[in-house]
Amino acid sequence: WRDGRFAFQSEASQLVTPLLGLHPGARMLDVCAAPGGKSGHAAARVGNAGLVVALDRRLVGVQRIRNETTRLGARLVALVG
Repeated sequence: WRDGRFAFQSEASQLVTPLLGLHPGARMLDVCAAPGGKSGHAAARVGNAGLVVALDRRLVGVQRIRNETTRLGARLVALVG
């Protein structure tokens, strides 16, 4: 878990990014994104040519997204709080 090899998510949360049909180079906006699991998964799917923008209105939410996406190794997540 600590090295980002896996993450805990509900079954419903796991289905979101595959259903969006994300592909390398795609762009995604994740609203109310904390704690960041779907943003991290989306970043892995869109790759270096894509973009994931993660929004959360609370500063603590933005910090949670940053922590989770960093742990997962997602580098292309733009955070907006």
